[in-house]
Amino acid sequence: MLEQELKDIWKNSSQEEKISFDLSQLMVELNRKIDRLKKIIHRRDLREIGASIFGIIGFSYLGYEIPFPITKIACVLTIGWFFYVIYKLRKNKKQKITVDISLPFVEQMTNQKANLLRELQLLKSVLYWYVIPPVIFNILFIFGFGNPAEYEWNPWLIKKLTLENSLYLLPIALNVKLLYISGTLLFNVFIIWINKRAVRISLLPLIENADTIISELEDEN
Repeated sequence: MLEQELKDIWKNSSQEEKISFDLSQLMVELNRKIDRLKKIIHRRDLREIGASIFGIIGFSYLGYEIPFPITKIACVLTIGWFFYVIYKLRKNKKQKITVDISLPFVEQMTNQKANLLRELQLLKSVLYWYVIPPVIFNILFIFGFGNPAEYEWNPWLIKKLTLENSLYLLPIALNVKLLYISGTLLFNVFIIWINKRAVRISLLPLIENADTIISELEDEN
């Protein structure tokens, strides 16, 4: 929907069919903001899917290489979670409605609002599908580390990619494990805060604007 098109429609319509200029401007501005949001969401999806693919590869190797049973289980669960993240984001994208600019304005706004509400639902549920599962799997992963000497573990690739004597850090002391878990929890609290902020600052105002436009368009009709 282009600004000039809205102006032309407004200028050429009969008095009974006219959309107020303020309303048309509000529609233009809302569509601009939604377009910016779509770009942000697209970049987010690419980033998360790319990170998930990288995570699948990395944890597949760790699950194969690390001998500790609990840590192996955590790797398998984490890989499954990465696949779920990819599925969740792709499903969210596919379920959004394609906004057809040939439709009446009220239908366009209704579809835009439906897409915003879907994104709102995704962000409000991140605690359950994006935060809690990896926190649990990270706890299992770190607590599963034992003494490599008991398994005669000699990871060639890990030694090549790190310091030759890095395995001396194992087994990990309990206080170090607790410190790692505390850091993980704080990081995920930050993720929750970011998503709540995005909902409050970005999504809710757009949904309110869409409601206003839909209400005024319906009154015009």
